[in-house]
Amino acid sequence: MLRVDARGDACPLPVVKAKKAIAALAGAGEVEVLVDNEVAVQTLSKLAASCNLPVHAEKTAEGQFTVTMEVSAPVQLAGETVCAPDARGGLVVAVGSNRMGDGDEALGKTLMKGFLYAVSQLP
Repeated sequence: MLRVDARGDACPLPVVKAKKAIAALAGAGEVEVLVDNEVAVQTLSKLAASCNLPVHAEKTAEGQFTVTMEVSAPVQLAGETVCAPDARGGLVVAVGSNRMGDGDEALGKTLMKGFLYAVSQLP
């Protein structure tokens, strides 16, 4: 098994490092990539899918993820590395605070939690 520590690396570095590790296997084995953001997990999962590799992603701690790809034969890797957030929809929400408004802090946090849940349920 090859372990790649890509924690702290911005996209596309985790994917580039994973590609190098897969190429270094030159055959069967596992590549385990440690990352610290969900975008990297999604991008690594897309890389595995594009190469028809079984992949397992696991959250190991807050802000810590392990993505394991199983390589059973030499893999032809595409030359282009593209990093994009999950494209489940066309809505982006930027939040500049952990609460809504300037009044009661507990109420503001409850309102923000409800708002974010409502946005996550939009079609």
